[in-house]
Amino acid sequence: MAPLILNESSTKITAPPASNKDGSVPSGFILKLYQMVNGAPDDIITWTPDGDAFKIGADLQRLEAETLPQYFRHSRFQSLVRQLNFYNFRKVNRERTFWVYKHRLFHRERPEDL
Repeated sequence: MAPLILNESSTKITAPPASNKDGSVPSGFILKLYQMVNGAPDDIITWTPDGDAFKIGADLQRLEAETLPQYFRHSRFQSLVRQLNFYNFRKVNRERTFWVYKHRLFHRERPEDL
């Protein structure tokens, strides 16, 4: 099991375990997404209060310029959305100023489910 690294400004977990409950290893995208949601500034991307979804803020320019290149080989929001859809994440809000995505196995408090 990988060591847990806590973000200095909070108790966010920034490194999920190397394998999940059934011993399988999550995909690179899922691991990077988990690290990004935990490690990026909260005004760019953060967990919802209950931890069962994450919210992408309105500043897509900062997301594309600062955050996505740190975690992925691309820096386009639309590429992130395409990957989220491929992994069956669902957009759960209708607002156009921020985006909330959810997947039943992607939860802040349960990295072992990844």
